[in-house]
Amino acid sequence: MSAPAVVLRPRQPHEIADLALAWCCRAAWPLNLRLGLALLAPPLLLCLTLALVGVHPALVWLLASVSTTLAQGAFTTAASMWIFDPRVTPKAALARFRQRLSAFIRLMIWTRFVMVLTAPLMVTLPVAAVRYAFASEACLLEGASTHVATARARRLNANASGRLGGWLVLHFFTLLLCLLAADALVGALTQHVLQIGSIAEWRVHGWSPGALVGWFLAAPLCSATRFFTYLDERTRQDGWDLQVRFMKLKETS
Repeated sequence: MSAPAVVLRPRQPHEIADLALAWCCRAAWPLNLRLGLALLAPPLLLCLTLALVGVHPALVWLLASVSTTLAQGAFTTAASMWIFDPRVTPKAALARFRQRLSAFIRLMIWTRFVMVLTAPLMVTLPVAAVRYAFASEACLLEGASTHVATARARRLNANASGRLGGWLVLHFFTLLLCLLAADALVGALTQHVLQIGSIAEWRVHGWSPGALVGWFLAAPLCSATRFFTYLDERTRQDGWDLQVRFMKLKETS
């Protein structure tokens, strides 16, 4: 009786990637499209405009990073609500996200500060990234403060460092693939279709319109891969599938 009767097989990173891609592009594409138009299109246009008028690329990429980080919080909130009700609207998801926005910003400032401190030590940076992998989910979905969210993330990651290392590699290659694919696509569009010249000269100056587009397009997919990895860990470690079922029963009663 001391051992569990059923042991759930952990999902592999490629299975998480397939699930996240299917959710973004098929199961919930209207929700993701509307959220993307509201949260990603305006800052993308702003970043492109700033880059074209000569703003330093480091500032442009900083703005892009801040914008996509905030947007990923909204996408995570939307995904958590979609599980209970696939008819959830972007307005409802944004309203829920706004309730946790200040706590989410404080958490992001703290975790990014820690990662900046560990960045010079290339060995400890991945450790910090894995340690805080699910802090945003704990903050947004469990209503935790910065301290509680980071502690919760460490507990979730304590027995899954190897699997989360795989998630970190998956996250990196997902982002890299989106950057390269969008850069190639925009390059072909500008050079061969629109015939307005090559974008190679922009890469020399530290930015590319295609890479910026890919950075923003990767936000929903990266958010989904992290969220479904979080679900997998919660399901096996905390029996979260039972919690979901009980919440569904409560909603219908």
